[in-house]
Amino acid sequence: MPDASILTRAEALLRELLPTMPTTIRTRAELFLSRQGGRPRKVDRELCRRLRAEGVSVAEIAIRIGCDQSTVFRALKNKEE
Repeated sequence: MPDASILTRAEALLRELLPTMPTTIRTRAELFLSRQGGRPRKVDRELCRRLRAEGVSVAEIAIRIGCDQSTVFRALKNKEE
């Protein structure tokens, strides 16, 4: 396992380079930086629906809330919960 300070510096460098990255790479980098360990948190379904109604893409919603696109699709699909 790498030293925590090395990971912190690598994440800082990655955040610094984000604006210059191509969109597809930037999307994956943002998702990587937003991930945390442990059990996945509950997704705010109402926020997903509101953003989608505003015309935000599923990929962008996933980046903003820090989850996978399939989770967003599931949150948009399950209206009764």
